[in-house]
Amino acid sequence: MKAFNQRELRITLKRTEQAQFLLRFLQNKGVRLKKLHITDKQITFIMTKNHLSIFRIGRKKYRVKASIRYLQPDKILQKDVLTVMGVVLLICMPLLFLQFVWKIDVESPIVEVEDQLKNYLQDELNIRTPIQKSDLPNDVVLRQLIMQQFREFSWVHIAKEGSHVTITPEFAPKADVEESERRPLYLIAANNGVITHFNIEYGERKVKPNMTVYKGDLLVSGIIGEGEERVVVGAKGDVFADYWLETSFSVPRTIEYDRIAEQMWQWTWNPRVFLYVLEQKSPLLLKELLVFEKHQKIERVAERLEPQHIEERILPLLHEKILRSLPQKSSIKSENLLHVTFDDDTVKGKVLFFVNENIATPDHAGQGD
Repeated sequence: MKAFNQRELRITLKRTEQAQFLLRFLQNKGVRLKKLHITDKQITFIMTKNHLSIFRIGRKKYRVKASIRYLQPDKILQKDVLTVMGVVLLICMPLLFLQFVWKIDVESPIVEVEDQLKNYLQDELNIRTPIQKSDLPNDVVLRQLIMQQFREFSWVHIAKEGSHVTITPEFAPKADVEESERRPLYLIAANNGVITHFNIEYGERKVKPNMTVYKGDLLVSGIIGEGEERVVVGAKGDVFADYWLETSFSVPRTIEYDRIAEQMWQWTWNPRVFLYVLEQKSPLLLKELLVFEKHQKIERVAERLEPQHIEERILPLLHEKILRSLPQKSSIKSENLLHVTFDDDTVKGKVLFFVNENIATPDHAGQGD
């Protein structure tokens, strides 16, 4: 490393016989002396810093007093390998660090929701910091995934600041209801289906798993006991059932959509901030040195639907549409394409979805009890 240090030094010696011996010693060692000037009283010359150790050995050997001065003592960037490596690292390290997201925060007034959302990001979506920005789903996709998993969210804010991402979910406003509406006497079936599982807080079950129920059947009674020992507790909870849901669709044969044609990263830097960082030796301003911006070119694409596009294009859209129309905590277990027809302008068909839904609805009349 020292062999490449070319910073120049001005050496001043008092002219003596020992100084002459020192000059011969340096010449024998292959030290290049530039601008050698000899007067009656002193000897001056210029050499590079990589030969300074040889000079010090000779000075000590011949006991010569010397004055050493850098030619450019105030120069910030020197022409040596250490300086070049330092500048390269100073530029490259922020570039490298900015390619990662180092911190993902979830902000919610409910601690349990924060924990659930963090676990979902880590376990289900495999998003763990540090993560490359290219591996992180874009805002639209990430928002859809979160809202599909947490149906109680009305919106999800995603804020990005450098390598820091903050996710803030918003809940749908809940209407203030009366106690009688909050604690109905019965839960009845809103649809036909086969009972799968329960989540009952209050009340007595009137059906069992794998039992077929029909719309209007009593599921949970809010009155426990018989005769004079009957106690009104109110019925509250969920009763889930499987059922088949048939839906029809009709879409244009030619569809148009936007897609990303090209994307690139552009960066700018402020030379004044760069010089300030060098002078102050402060790493706190490195994030302000380089600013990265992602630019995307969107193009409009027209595509004609063919039979192979049904599972790639239409079924996922119908799946999402039906799922959003169902109550919270519902799920679609499978879907079967019944039939589909193509003509010059339209694609029509029917799809059968196998749905698991909370079919319990509050009722005060208690049909079937």
